[in-house]
Amino acid sequence: MSLSTAGWSGIPLLIIVSLSHGMTNARPPYCKNPISDNGGPVFGIPMETIEDGGYAIRSTFTALHAILQHCLPENQTIRQYLSTFLLFATLLKRAFGPFLENCPENINPKIAILICCDYPFRLSKAFIGFSVIALRRVKDEIIRDRRENLPDLCDPPMARDGYWEPGNCAEAETFAHLRKMANKWKGREMLVVSLALDMKTLEPCGFCYQCRYVIRKLSKECHFVWLDLAPPRIS
Repeated sequence: MSLSTAGWSGIPLLIIVSLSHGMTNARPPYCKNPISDNGGPVFGIPMETIEDGGYAIRSTFTALHAILQHCLPENQTIRQYLSTFLLFATLLKRAFGPFLENCPENINPKIAILICCDYPFRLSKAFIGFSVIALRRVKDEIIRDRRENLPDLCDPPMARDGYWEPGNCAEAETFAHLRKMANKWKGREMLVVSLALDMKTLEPCGFCYQCRYVIRKLSKECHFVWLDLAPPRIS
């Protein structure tokens, strides 16, 4: 059964099979908040590029982030990573078609890839993240997790329209891996390439001013050069 025909029924099976190896009950050090505020199931999975060495799975999309983290091969070219990302985004759009069609017009879920490369391009690693897509109470928990993984997300002010909180964007999920990657490749020049797509249309989305604030701060601290492949937003 392909992703395009599996729809919602295929996604939970994909998550269960992919995470059955290495999944644990969410206890430290795998996540700081082992008990969900809403009483739902929470799992923790080891993730060495997160500051605390673990990642909390609270939704379908946080599970997909963990799955992709274990599946994406290292040391590919930027072109190879982008080709894989575009193919996966296309399949995901088909699988979640009914859900995306029913999203309100002002809500545009995103998928983002962050590619870290050393110079002269011998080492590379990619991370794929998603906007926070969940019920309000679960959404709050996921954003709390993201801020604990990357406290810099607490610095930017709220969005100008007062709607989106820092940490909501797909890019924010990928940024949490940057410090560990910079430390791992200390002494090497590092290039960071990012691309986010609107899951409804697969059109590129430039950094919001919150994400731009965080990536600039991290680039100064961790000494890397960054490039957003999407056209800049007009604010």
